[in-house]
This record gives sequence, structure tokens and C-alpha cells, in this order.
Amino acid sequence: MRQYNFYVYILTNYSKKVLYTGVTNDLDRRLYEHYFGIDQKDSFTSKYKCHYLVWYERHQYINHAIEREKEIKGWTRAKKIALIEEENPDWFFLNKDIMEWPPVRVEQALYYLLIGCLSVLEDSSLSLRMTKRATSNQLPQPPDAIFYQT
Repeated sequence: MRQYNFYVYILTNYSKKVLYTGVTNDLDRRLYEHYFGIDQKDSFTSKYKCHYLVWYERHQYINHAIEREKEIKGWTRAKKIALIEEENPDWFFLNKDIMEWPPVRVEQALYYLLIGCLSVLEDSSLSLRMTKRATSNQLPQPPDAIFYQT
């Protein structure tokens, strides 16, 4: 029988003053989305920079995960803090346990991979037609749009 993974999680901001509860089937992807504000520029997590994971639990069934998320969202802040401190008393940011942290934006990583490939091709003396703008001494800068400033 196939094992499914659904996660209920709590995020906070760097100063740990704001709490956000969510549910997902892919925790590392969801942390990436929160960090870069993908498809949620005006969301709560973007506005308050909530992308630090302080608590999560796994569920096999989505309906159980959604029920738990709703339950936690209805709690007082004090009760949420007690839940976090049962498993994470020092409020360590758990992002590194789940994924590479801080994450690298995919477009940025692909750009540098491409530039690295061009450098390898030049170093190995393979002929490569390049425009004057893309010589090894003057590599093009990636568009500003693909970089995210935190």
C-alpha cells in the first residue's frame, strides 16, 4: 500500500513574533514557495516574512491533516506556543532539517549553471560562438527579476 505524506506546519518570522499555520503534501516545496513569495505576493507569509519552520507533523491522510490545521488555527497563541515548545523548546528554525537553507531560486541556479558550462567550454578550448557581451571577461548579469532580496 502506498504511503502518503501530508504535513501540518507552523512558520514564524525571524523575530518569532508572528505565527502561521499551514498544510501541504510537499514541505520543502512549500517552504521554498513561502520564502520566495511564489504566487502569493500579498499573502500573510510574504507580508510578515514568515518562512522559518518551527514545528511540523506528518499525516498519512489529507483529511486528517486539514482537520488538524483547522484545529490549530482555532487555538490561542499561547496554546500554539505550548505545542511548538513540546517538540522544539528552543524554537530552532527547522528549515535545514527539511531542505537546503536558505534556498536558491531555481532561475538563479540555472543561470549560474549555464555560465559555468560556458566557462568550461571556453577552458577546454572548444569553439563556441559568443557575442561580444558574453565573453569570459564580461559575463552578462542575470536579470534583476530572477533575484529575490530577503
